[in-house]
Amino acid sequence: MDEQPVSPVSPVVPRFVARCPHCDSDKRQTKAGRTKYHSLRFHCTACDKDYTPQPKQQGYDAPTRKQAVALVLEGLSLRAVARILSVNPQSVANWLAAHQVALQDKGETALPPAGAVAAQTVELDEVQVFVGARKGGKNAGFT
Repeated sequence: MDEQPVSPVSPVVPRFVARCPHCDSDKRQTKAGRTKYHSLRFHCTACDKDYTPQPKQQGYDAPTRKQAVALVLEGLSLRAVARILSVNPQSVANWLAAHQVALQDKGETALPPAGAVAAQTVELDEVQVFVGARKGGKNAGFT
């Protein structure tokens, strides 16, 4: 009598079943590509609509936005804040504008950063302005 080796039983993994949020059908759901954020898209042939069953969260979380506004109010530039937080500078500008609107809705005004002093007189000494291209070669005037 030959004995067959017993193969290990593989665990049964439950299969994901897509269910249409429009008609609540789970029959005839076909894959329809991915979103630009790489979430799966499905097409329901029963109601002829496309949907994303588990969309990924877009945007940045609230603490990141608050930190960006706080850093700008401390005196950092938009680009510096964007570099620190690894976000787009336009996002920082949008968050700052939204913060300004929120303050205006509350009846408050945006205050300058703490320690900022408005300049009354500015004195410039030995300012050189180059208009157009310099004359000479690449390193003209420097030895």
